[in-house]
Amino acid sequence: MLCTIRRRSPQTRRGSALLASMLTLTGIAVLSASVLTTSIAMQREQRGDLQRLQARYAGEAAVAAALVDLELGGPGQPFSAQAPLRLCGADAWASFTPLGGDQFSADGGARLGPTRLGLEVIAESVTEGLFQFGAFGEDGVWLASNAQVDSYDSELAPYAALNNSGSSAYCDDDGSVGSNADIEVSQNAKVWGQLAPGPGGTATVLGNAVVSGGAYASPTPTVLPPIQVPVYTPGGNLVLANNAVQTLPAGNYDFGQFKLGKNAKLTVQGPANLVVTNLEVLTGSSLRIDSNSGPVTIYVEDDFLIDSNTLIAPLDLDPKGLSFQLLSDNIVDPLQLVDVDLLDFDSNAKMYASIYAPNALVEINSNFELFGAVMAKELVLDSNCKIHYDESLADADIYSTTTFEVIGWREKGYGQP
Repeated sequence: MLCTIRRRSPQTRRGSALLASMLTLTGIAVLSASVLTTSIAMQREQRGDLQRLQARYAGEAAVAAALVDLELGGPGQPFSAQAPLRLCGADAWASFTPLGGDQFSADGGARLGPTRLGLEVIAESVTEGLFQFGAFGEDGVWLASNAQVDSYDSELAPYAALNNSGSSAYCDDDGSVGSNADIEVSQNAKVWGQLAPGPGGTATVLGNAVVSGGAYASPTPTVLPPIQVPVYTPGGNLVLANNAVQTLPAGNYDFGQFKLGKNAKLTVQGPANLVVTNLEVLTGSSLRIDSNSGPVTIYVEDDFLIDSNTLIAPLDLDPKGLSFQLLSDNIVDPLQLVDVDLLDFDSNAKMYASIYAPNALVEINSNFELFGAVMAKELVLDSNCKIHYDESLADADIYSTTTFEVIGWREKGYGQP
């Protein structure tokens, strides 16, 4: 059987090659177009993502600015849709309004080109007072044997009611002791709380002393602000004779000498501010504060003398009703000739108040009992004295600062509720 083989002509081979080349080029063109289309789409998507990210950052900046406005006492409405914050090409706004209590809400938004986003933010005010410790000494704290610091919350009840009429060893364990320097706790002393020495400071606990919360170094020092003394018309002296009884109406006063004789009793009605040159409360006398209508603040420029067996307290025993601001300076500087002020917290006295003495060495004598808090340049707690830190002072004093924290945040449709 014969097999016939037919050969392709050169023209046929060239036509087939041309067709294959055209098909290949067409495929490459289609692929290139697809890649180009995908690349353009990705660029558009990336550009959209970038615009949305920029808009979100601008929105966050508007929220931060509104929070700062609140902290500075403003209404929290620095920007609006009509007068927005302009940042990196984006417009943004966030205006806070009160929700009631400690919370605020903000409805805002941001826009950049075709990108639009809505914002809803919830913030809460946080107030922090100066008295974060039961006992604080900027340049050091020393606790002698059997000295004690514990805590309670006067918002719940007076100390004795929370502590089995005062018979228990301690009430609560938030009675921390702080310093910007060193803290030393002697044998048999008890701190129902933590020790917080300053950055680089040390906490020394001797013998069988008790510190229930351990010790930790504060990462930053506590700043003691200067006392701002109000100015009132001088009103002479206020001196009560022995066994005298008197009431001082609410108001603002400037006294030279403020002295209560033995077994005298003075009731000061709040709200009131007293500026005195020297304060002296003699044995057996009492200074009571009627803080039902407002607290009382007493500024002492020089000497501060509290004799034994005295009582200084609001009628309801709430330490927030009475604050002592002591400008007294009894720390001798060998480079200066000064009239050293006298400070005396004598034995067996009781005080319900906060004490702030940023320039003084405060030594609280044995068996003195303070319900509230004390801050001083240096602080010494003698044997058997007791400090009962009122936890409610942590956010309630004339140096309190308020900040605002974001507790909720979400994006929503632009212009939607």
